[in-house]
Amino acid sequence: MTKKIIYTTLYACLLVWLTGCSKDTGNYDYQLKNTITIGNVLNGDHNSERIYRFVYGDSINIVPDVKGTISKDNLSGFSFLWIVDKDTVAKTKDLHITSDRIGFGKKVGNLYITDKELGVFYNYNFTFEITSDAPRGHFVLAEDDQGHSHLYIKTTLKPLAPFKTVSKIGEIQLGDNPSGLSLVRNNGNSSTNYTYSLITATKQGAPYHIIQFLLGDMLPSILYGNNSMADAKVTLEPTFIDRNRSSGRVGYILNKGKAYTSSLGIVSPVLYSQDPLNYDFGEKGLIINASLYGYYMAGFDQRNSRFRVFGNNWATQNLFVKNYDNIIDPSLTAGHTFVGGAEGYDGSAFFYTLLTKKGNTLYLFKLAFDSAYTPKEFTLVATKEISNIDKLSNVFFNAGNKFWYLSIGREIYSTSVLGLDLQLSYKLPNDDSGDIVAFNFNYDDASAYTLLGVATYNQASSLPHKGSYYIFNYGDRQLQETSLNTIDKAKAIQIGL
Repeated sequence: MTKKIIYTTLYACLLVWLTGCSKDTGNYDYQLKNTITIGNVLNGDHNSERIYRFVYGDSINIVPDVKGTISKDNLSGFSFLWIVDKDTVAKTKDLHITSDRIGFGKKVGNLYITDKELGVFYNYNFTFEITSDAPRGHFVLAEDDQGHSHLYIKTTLKPLAPFKTVSKIGEIQLGDNPSGLSLVRNNGNSSTNYTYSLITATKQGAPYHIIQFLLGDMLPSILYGNNSMADAKVTLEPTFIDRNRSSGRVGYILNKGKAYTSSLGIVSPVLYSQDPLNYDFGEKGLIINASLYGYYMAGFDQRNSRFRVFGNNWATQNLFVKNYDNIIDPSLTAGHTFVGGAEGYDGSAFFYTLLTKKGNTLYLFKLAFDSAYTPKEFTLVATKEISNIDKLSNVFFNAGNKFWYLSIGREIYSTSVLGLDLQLSYKLPNDDSGDIVAFNFNYDDASAYTLLGVATYNQASSLPHKGSYYIFNYGDRQLQETSLNTIDKAKAIQIGL
């Protein structure tokens, strides 16, 4: 399609009778026309025919072929202005930027070409549609040296793809002091038709501390901030989040040691507010139910140095009205620090498994349920002396094989819930990238894991990025890929395949 701009000057010549001259009946009408054409761009009469689609982080290179019927190829008298979503992105004829300059979603753009000599301009309008290349991928929520949050994304759709960095979800800036990351699978009408949503949590520095968004367009769908609190006297500073397995919403939130639930942008009043011991689960001490969601809540109460289980009357989920302190001996955990906890199922009944530490000793506990799904017994299963227990950084419970995985230094060990016979499962190569700060297996509700992602951090590094990332095959435990000094300090990892 050819676009035209016409500049017209009408010069009227007045006929003047002078002595000795005859009348001139001619009408002098001068028109100066410059038709501007632009090629090598998307053309069409409708905006839908002028949509440029890019993946976030890709290079945008648009080289329009601009000509004028008078100026020909001489563009010295022209000026150029590229404006996208009200922001000026270039003042040159050609546009060479990366799509992360624009952000995610659909952005309306205009190229203004001005003929400075004639004082006229041409407008070519278009749309950029920027999407994520990682509806499947590795997602690392990390913190830089100033405490700012960054989401690192490494797609699994392209072999050996590098990490890309996101600090905004749409127009919403990630906050500071990142504290949680959760992945939600949105199932379609077949086993292969599904999408993922991601949930980030930060404690400070932004109006919204919890952001849920679809990974395809990276645009926020649910936001939580201080104005989301049902109790207006409580401010939101989440230290832990976990989704509701059945609904895909945020689910549980741990805020200043107290547990809350959330739904559709609203955070509930504190759960079990009438606790006679005024529980405090600290920053991470809440234990989520995967199968008994809403009917029990458990955690390690650091104020009272004991394991706690709260229940309801089975009529209404998340309305906790009682505790099971009578079956839990507090002397078993006196002076202990929480390491990890999870719900499991042994084929006949549910149970809670709990890891704590005291001094150089690691402790494994179990709380058993009876056939009526009622907590019945809390026991110490095993203890283990670990000389370098101060380097124990993260734990993960595999509900499929009922094994705990623990990262200590640069190694990951595994142990059954039946004891603490630690076995070395994964070991990082000697490359001076620091100790493990986070690890996780790929998302799978059936615990059919195929990949393990491991993040390390070297505080002493002089490089811009002090964090590194490793990908292991879950089955043969072989290292598949290494990305050295490519991320900041990881706080949480999620992997969606």
